Amino acid sequence: MQLREVAEILALLGGLGLLLYGLHVMASGLGASAGSRLSTAFAAVGRRPWLGVLVGTGFTALIQSSSATTVSVVGLVDSGVLRFRDAIGLILGANIGTTATAQITALHLTGLGLPLVGVGAVLNLAGLKKIGSWASSMVGLGLLFLGIGTLEEALLPLSQATWFAHLLMYVSKNRWFGLFTGAVLTAFVQSSSATIAVLQSLSATGLVDVTGAIPIMLGADIGTTTTALLASANAGTAARQAAMMHLVFNVVGAVVFIWLVGPLGRFAAWTSDLPARQIANAHLAYNVACTLLLYPWIGGLARLVEKLLPG
Repeated sequence: MQLREVAEILALLGGLGLLLYGLHVMASGLGASAGSRLSTAFAAVGRRPWLGVLVGTGFTALIQSSSATTVSVVGLVDSGVLRFRDAIGLILGANIGTTATAQITALHLTGLGLPLVGVGAVLNLAGLKKIGSWASSMVGLGLLFLGIGTLEEALLPLSQATWFAHLLMYVSKNRWFGLFTGAVLTAFVQSSSATIAVLQSLSATGLVDVTGAIPIMLGADIGTTTTALLASANAGTAARQAAMMHLVFNVVGAVVFIWLVGPLGRFAAWTSDLPARQIANAHLAYNVACTLLLYPWIGGLARLVEKLLPG
């Protein structure tokens, strides 16, 4: 590997770092704005899973982090505010809500990165308490766009390297290896949104199309469950059941839809001519379809989890 390729890999890591940090700052800022209403909104779900799906979707789309939602749900179950079965709808909704990030990154607004960081930083330093959290989220969004721009710049020359092209070609053509890669990468970076953003940036090079990206996307939804699993490690049985439910649901969904990569890819390609938008739409369509498909089986999946983790 030549020195130039090493520099390109370092630039790639730098772009990924900006992206991850931007997601963290944005989620923290938005979470601080909505956090005071969290317990009330989640506790109101009660025994209505459909309402839980709606609340989970809306809250996750607002704070831009399914991990934050599921960890919050696990915490509320552990504290007794929610029962395990009451939390299931919220977890399903979190999977749909997290697709909002991919829709934002597909807008390709990288030129707004620096202005958003600048304006957000000035508002934050002004010490205005009422808008402080929103200013932080603005900085995070700006860093997110800067990270995507850096990723795209780093991936373009890197995509011309033979070893990198062969690696991507193998991953995108072997759906099971793609599923595994997406799960491991997301478990490592602790963000499915980051994995999807990387796929969208790769699509700009032409090396990965929506059909090749879908198995990795399915794996990303499995990998993101590790955050809640880790958060529940020292919690009570009900909290661990809630985290396990997230894993079971996403694994079942991935195993079902890994056989439907072709139809899902054709649908996404029909929705847009832009590769990044196709990947975002595929992510949204998969999570909505998966929720609709498995929603009638919530009771059975809950009993399975209760057998796997008896009280």
